[in-house]
Amino acid sequence: MLLNGLGVTSFQQIAGWTDADIARIDPQLGAFQGRIARDNIVDQAGYLARGDKPGFEAKYGALGGEL
Repeated sequence: MLLNGLGVTSFQQIAGWTDADIARIDPQLGAFQGRIARDNIVDQAGYLARGDKPGFEAKYGALGGEL
């Protein structure tokens, strides 16, 4: 809900974030600030936007659901 409130509605959007986008969004994440970089969210979103569940799981572990 937090990202949705900021206009973020898809993995594809996140996968395309630039450093400037991250710098703009990160301070608005409250308790989650810093997680974009720490958790490699842009890279994770790239796998999910492509529908590459095997690639995601090989790098980040079991997804636990369907895309």
